Amino acid sequence: MTSVRSLSAITAALFLVSCFGCGSASNRLRSTVFIRTLRFDPSTLTVDAGTTVRWRNSDTAAHTVTSGNLDPAPDPTFKDVAILDSQFSPKELRLRVGDTVRWTNRDLATHQIVFASGQPIEFTSPPLQENEDTTLQILHAGVFEYQDPFTPGLTGRIIAEGVPDPDGQFDSGGISPGQEFEFTFNIPGTFTYFCKFHNVEEARIVAL
Repeated sequence: MTSVRSLSAITAALFLVSCFGCGSASNRLRSTVFIRTLRFDPSTLTVDAGTTVRWRNSDTAAHTVTSGNLDPAPDPTFKDVAILDSQFSPKELRLRVGDTVRWTNRDLATHQIVFASGQPIEFTSPPLQENEDTTLQILHAGVFEYQDPFTPGLTGRIIAEGVPDPDGQFDSGGISPGQEFEFTFNIPGTFTYFCKFHNVEEARIVAL
């Protein structure tokens, strides 16, 4: 009777170890990217080769997951933002990848442009006195938040649209709110993708 109990216990332990191992492998081979308003979350996802990535549309608008890049515009221009009465004008600026933003301080007070951390673009301007300006060429598609540390609550936003350049590796077509799209990355490499409905969201999968 003791031998039977011991054998049963060993069998159960081996079964649990086997199931635990299977569960871990399954988790490693499946990852999720959430589609939010004008961004993919996370914007960079590193996975093992053989992983199936699921994109879930958590936004209220339709999106696509299209492999390729959002390229700079062929004819970039300057876009102006004035700092006047402790406000950015315009507060939200739409432009194309490759365009250059010029901030000009029209106030008597000192101002500064500092991009929020964790974005693809890192930028901190020198302090700007009255009638001084600073420029930045926007080389990435996306939504970029910035602020003035000299004036609490003074914030601005840049929405940069790129020129679609799909490479044909995968394309979800339209993904409605609440729907999903899956693709398995069997070959190691870096795969960039974007949403061709908005030409703002750009992200990448790194398969090891």
